[in-house]
Amino acid sequence: GTAQQYKDVVWDSTNVTRISNLTSTQLIGILNAHGGKAKNFIPYAQGLITAEQKYSVNVFFLIGIEALESGWVTSHIAKSCNNLGGVRESKNHPSNGCGRNSGGGFAYFSSVNEFIDYHASMLHRSYLTPGGKYYEGTSPYDVVKHYCPGSSTWPVSVIKIGNGLFNHVKDVL
Repeated sequence: GTAQQYKDVVWDSTNVTRISNLTSTQLIGILNAHGGKAKNFIPYAQGLITAEQKYSVNVFFLIGIEALESGWVTSHIAKSCNNLGGVRESKNHPSNGCGRNSGGGFAYFSSVNEFIDYHASMLHRSYLTPGGKYYEGTSPYDVVKHYCPGSSTWPVSVIKIGNGLFNHVKDVL
């Protein structure tokens, strides 16, 4: 993965802490241009951009994870629990019947935007900041070591989704 830039928009799959510089309106244009299930993220464009700016987690990376893990916001957990990333239940986010697998129960969020803010915060704090509990570096290949251990396809898929979205930047700017 190499850094890609068009005008001031950035997607660097080797350093996902570099923000995209997109506005929510531009992101909506990119999601529309990509088409298909990517349009499921349109209602959350402002929340995604706000989270990117607040936590320095690139929006192409954030959507890449959330699209992969939620089937582009179509999974049962995404629709019934507003959980787009398989986040585990906690004291602050109990399961509320969101189901479980061998790793434990899935967290319930009151809205998708609440999930997006929580997810970006958790990625920033635990995975993308030196000294963070699971910090190994700033690429999806570094994040996967603790986020989705044992998966060789997760980083490739997340990067592919990010690249696919970035390819539409020129259609919008």
